[in-house]
Amino acid sequence: MFHFLGDPVLENGVAQLGGKGHSLCKLAALAKNIGFHVPDGFVISSDTFRSVIVDTGVGSAVRETLANRYALSLSFFLSGVIC
Repeated sequence: MFHFLGDPVLENGVAQLGGKGHSLCKLAALAKNIGFHVPDGFVISSDTFRSVIVDTGVGSAVRETLANRYALSLSFFLSGVIC
């Protein structure tokens, strides 16, 4: 699910879009209502984002990359402190 910027915001928008996405949609709707131009855009729901991350395997790849970089950074830091 996604929500177009400038469209009315749903009552349970925070649960569906996350805090930042919901705030962005509220601000865009308010700006549009008072006559400001709101560029085309959309916010992806939190559930859709999670599904894509899991279904594509991107989440595992990111987790592995971060773990490897963190382990390398930590071992480098500790070797400098110990020596």
